[in-house]
Amino acid sequence: MNYYFAKPSEAKVHVVEPQVTLRSVIVEALRAQGFVQISAFGDLKTLMDRLSQETADWILAAPCLEGEVNIMHLLNICIEEPRLRKTKVSLMIREHEKDILPFAFEWGLLSYHSTTLPSRIAEDIADLLRVLRSVSYNCTLAAANFLNRVLKEKRQWDAIINCSKNLLEVFPGSPQVLLNMAEAELSSSKEEGKQTLKQVMLLDPGLNEVVEHVARRFSFDEEMEAPLDLEILALSRPINNALGLASCVVIDPDTDVHFAIRQTLSAAGVQNIETFETGESAWHWLINGPPPSLILMEWRIPDLNGLQLIQRIRNRFTTVNIIIVSSLVTQKEEPLLQELGVKWVVEKPFDIPTILRKIVTAVQQYRYPTEQDSMDIRIRDCLSSNKREEASRLVAIYLSHPNFDNAGKIRVQAEFAFFEGRFKDSCNLAYEALKLNGDSVELLNLLGKALMKLGDFENALRIFEKANVLAPKNIERICNMVCASTGAGDAQKAEDLLAEAKTIDSRNALVMETEASLAIELHDQERALSTMQNVESLNRIVAYINNKAVAKIRNEQFEEGIKLYVTALESLPEPWGATHDTVCFNLALAKIRYLRYSEALEVLDRTKANPSSIMGQKVAALQSKLKAAIQTNTHLQFSVEKNPKDAGEKSEFVDIDFSKMIDALVPARGDICCYRIFHAQDLADPGIRKLLDNKPRLTARPMIHRDDIQAPRKYTP
Repeated sequence: MNYYFAKPSEAKVHVVEPQVTLRSVIVEALRAQGFVQISAFGDLKTLMDRLSQETADWILAAPCLEGEVNIMHLLNICIEEPRLRKTKVSLMIREHEKDILPFAFEWGLLSYHSTTLPSRIAEDIADLLRVLRSVSYNCTLAAANFLNRVLKEKRQWDAIINCSKNLLEVFPGSPQVLLNMAEAELSSSKEEGKQTLKQVMLLDPGLNEVVEHVARRFSFDEEMEAPLDLEILALSRPINNALGLASCVVIDPDTDVHFAIRQTLSAAGVQNIETFETGESAWHWLINGPPPSLILMEWRIPDLNGLQLIQRIRNRFTTVNIIIVSSLVTQKEEPLLQELGVKWVVEKPFDIPTILRKIVTAVQQYRYPTEQDSMDIRIRDCLSSNKREEASRLVAIYLSHPNFDNAGKIRVQAEFAFFEGRFKDSCNLAYEALKLNGDSVELLNLLGKALMKLGDFENALRIFEKANVLAPKNIERICNMVCASTGAGDAQKAEDLLAEAKTIDSRNALVMETEASLAIELHDQERALSTMQNVESLNRIVAYINNKAVAKIRNEQFEEGIKLYVTALESLPEPWGATHDTVCFNLALAKIRYLRYSEALEVLDRTKANPSSIMGQKVAALQSKLKAAIQTNTHLQFSVEKNPKDAGEKSEFVDIDFSKMIDALVPARGDICCYRIFHAQDLADPGIRKLLDNKPRLTARPMIHRDDIQAPRKYTP
């Protein structure tokens, strides 16, 4: 959640300096840079009183080491108090006070500026703004720049190297971070510094002159001639994993492309790279191992084409980062790629700098999203992976971002409502966003799925059909349309849609699961059994059938619900395993609802679960309750769940304050300058660390405005 630096014309700035003359110099230097809203204070305690009433964008403060409140107290409060986490703190410092700097950067300091020569303060502030511009106003990278100056002055090379490695985890492929690391490695006589310097040239040829200057300082400039020999660099050891990628898969029928990408990624430090010429061979490898960090693939590939492969990948690995390297993607296919979370396309023929720049951007935006569409993808990934905390954090950033459009902000709230099971709210928000954004495939998809959850299958089908016109051949949507058609009672339409999905990829797991579910609903046992024998996992089929059966039973269609369970049981391929026991247990519950206790016991007796397993314990407990109920002629009591459709129709909109949801979360790396990225360790002596003792408390209270102050009433005897 990197809070970017506010615009000078909009920023609320506080200056803290005990000396009146110096305070005036700092204020005038800020005004010269376009800052308008400036308040000045003589000490940090007075500032704290103001912060209890309102926030600030930037604070420039003297250390006030002898005061009741010192700079370390302020930095600590800006971390612990959620509403102040956007506040940036810079230290106005004299030479003899510099020992505090490493510890201050550990606690989120943005920058430091010397006040020894007041005449240079204006130049120092201008320097900070130049640094901010060079890193696109990213405060973490700007703070790292100033921290690097401190550590270089102290010749703390290992500290620079460790900090750079932590920064690369947040900003993989950053040439400036690698450059700082290379200088530190070379200064401490580490041989890998040469390789790191070459990686800087690889990632940003625009820094070649800087690299050559560094090489001359260490007397090996003859080894740094451009162009780089990628083959030698790829084979060099040790070498930094500059991109932070554990593994990469390249899929392309052209082996020259394999060679170029493999050599480039190896030079960037990626160790595990797998290459494949066909989609089928790549898929076989992917399903038998962990997901790679990155997939680079041609769109037109033999055996299993790009359209088929990418949907299989998304169905199995929802969050893997994919880049298409092809000139064969048509304009009609682009909406589908965007819908599938594929943002990056590199056209052939490509050069090394172009594809590497795209890879770096893709990896950085996935790891630490700042652009709206990248944030959209990351939020969906978190929701699909059931990472509620991270999703809440990202949604809070999204909603507070001044440059993200309102339609997008309403859409992410609709997606979050769907994730939480508030389907009526999700529908209302999706409708609202559609009014602002026109026909968005993502919104139409979300709306269709929410309507299905509410039991409105006819309208869900209409919405899905509209989305299908905008981005055809999405297998997941077509399978949802199959389910909506059966829900609407149109079996023939469901069959036609299933046939359409099968023409795209009949071996897609979702297509086979949908066919099995449809066969069970139509009570076609032979077809269901035949299909399920080829399905890798039956979990989604069982969950779908269970939901359908429960819906029918709740709607007084008891026999139809029971029949669904029975068909599912008879269609399960051997060995049955846990899936069989799950269906048996749900069937027994259905029979209990209608007081058929003896039949329920017979169903439970068919389970094969290990008595010590969770399912075995659930079965045993239910059997015990059933036997007791039969013996005592009493009824079993179950909590009655509301019909989702009824609940949805009656639900009121829940306005979630996402900012409050993240108040309790610890700021992540990169959220507040170098906090949790840099650790001062031995660079801060115990005396400096004691500055955090006796921390003051900050209690928020409303600001009193002059207009709110009432004149005292005149006393009348």
